Amino acid sequence: GGLLYFDPETGTITGCDSEVTEAAIPEEIGGGTVTTIGNQAFYGNSSLKTLTIPDTVTIIEDLAFIQCGITSLEIPESVVSIGDMAFFQCFFLEEISFPDSLSSIGYRAFFNCESLWKADRLDLGDGITRIGKEAFAECGPLPILVLPASLSDVGSNAFSGCTITNVIYAGTRADWLAMSIGSGNTALTSSTIWFLGEDGSLEDKKDLFNEDYSYPDGWFSICDEYAWQTLLLTNKERAKQNLLPLSAFPALQAAANIRAEELTEKYSHT
Repeated sequence: GGLLYFDPETGTITGCDSEVTEAAIPEEIGGGTVTTIGNQAFYGNSSLKTLTIPDTVTIIEDLAFIQCGITSLEIPESVVSIGDMAFFQCFFLEEISFPDSLSSIGYRAFFNCESLWKADRLDLGDGITRIGKEAFAECGPLPILVLPASLSDVGSNAFSGCTITNVIYAGTRADWLAMSIGSGNTALTSSTIWFLGEDGSLEDKKDLFNEDYSYPDGWFSICDEYAWQTLLLTNKERAKQNLLPLSAFPALQAAANIRAEELTEKYSHT
């Protein structure tokens, strides 16, 4: 039961009755095309668990889903921006699909969405250019974070209060170093970073770490458990020295040699 409210002049969903538990927003309502999820449209609706957004929507405004009860959401390929605090404290949100059309995520957009870790992987799509301040702060563990080469600006504390194990980055080391990353993002900068832009043989980053992924010929000959542990330990030591982590694909085979040279230099003077 319950109703959604729509302004046909602006194409905006403006509100929702508190008893609505699931909703499929149509492309048109009363002859007007739905283009925007409005400010506070679903504010505090803890009963809403399932929502379908049509591919006519281009903007999700500030506070649109703040403290909402949704558990999963697929954002359509038409959406280009997510406003400030749009999904703030959506505690039950476990999985969200970001489109390649998305270019901007606002301030505290997903702040304290503490169940996102259950998906094991957060892929921000291929078009994002800006992640706002505190956008994913206090989201807890994010085992795998996938970032596109298009990303140029990460706001301060965007990932504070998070634990990120692996970052899969579609660009190169040079691209990464050119990116503006604000303060308070240690969880991002100290994770293991995979620079896929330096290895043309791995074109589909979305398949990385999948059990059935077909790795390049010969890759497993060097990628046994010992090699993985060597790389992880090496990068922990390099992080302490403010050195950029080694990437697996161009550098895994040479990791042991590089670390050996570092240790030789370190202990040759003792």
